[in-house]
Amino acid sequence: MIIQLTIHPLDVNFSKMKIKEIDEGYVNPQHNKNNRPPHNPNPKPVEIQQTNQFKDEIALDLPITKDQLNILDKENPMTWGHKCWFRLVSAQSNGNDPELCAGVARGIMNCSISKTNKDITIEIDKFHSEKNPVKVQKTTPIPNNLNN
Repeated sequence: MIIQLTIHPLDVNFSKMKIKEIDEGYVNPQHNKNNRPPHNPNPKPVEIQQTNQFKDEIALDLPITKDQLNILDKENPMTWGHKCWFRLVSAQSNGNDPELCAGVARGIMNCSISKTNKDITIEIDKFHSEKNPVKVQKTTPIPNNLNN
């Protein structure tokens, strides 16, 4: 799913900049890539349009491992959060620059996975807001290689 976001204030033109999403790790320090799926933001900065808008992709095809699926037998739904940070970078940036400009938005990406006998449901709430929620959900069959 691709969402379009707007940077405020609108009377400032950010189109000469790009924006880069940075993962700052799991909210709960006991969570890690072995017991929760990782957050892999786009490594390249994205363009900011003249309208101060940029696009962000929310991936619902999280890589689920057999170990993580086993956790769902004890903890269903499995929940976790990632700390995310959107930063402005120069328009010439390729994403590897050590110097980043001011932060635009910092937030928590809340995730959950639930399981039935045959399906996995993934739900992501990327920019938690009661007024304008950005929640996405996807249900898929459990892959045969994990359903043993």
